[in-house]
Amino acid sequence: MSGVGSMSVIGEAAEILFTQFGNVLRLIDPADYPTGAEFFLEVSLAATGGTARARLFNVTTAAAVTSSELTTTDADATRLRSPALTLASGANTYRVEYGTEVGEEIIIHSADLVIETG
Repeated sequence: MSGVGSMSVIGEAAEILFTQFGNVLRLIDPADYPTGAEFFLEVSLAATGGTARARLFNVTTAAAVTSSELTTTDADATRLRSPALTLASGANTYRVEYGTEVGEEIIIHSADLVIETG
């Protein structure tokens, strides 16, 4: 995998390492879409131990998108979709990141930003 990982702490005991999924970046400006367009993160992932996680990360603002983190403990590939996400105004670059507790492994099969325009 390419990209630089970013560290995040959830709770006080679990340290999570997030890494960029592939080399896919999306340049999105919500104003380019019809009023009422909704944005979702959709992934297929499995946990071989611990909890598998994926999230949408705004590269422009260097912050995870609020409410975008998806999780599973299922060892079988699981398709997950976030609630509708509020993306930053203006043109911003986004990437998908995956992660789990340090020392655990996950399998991520696919990930992308889904846009529904009505």
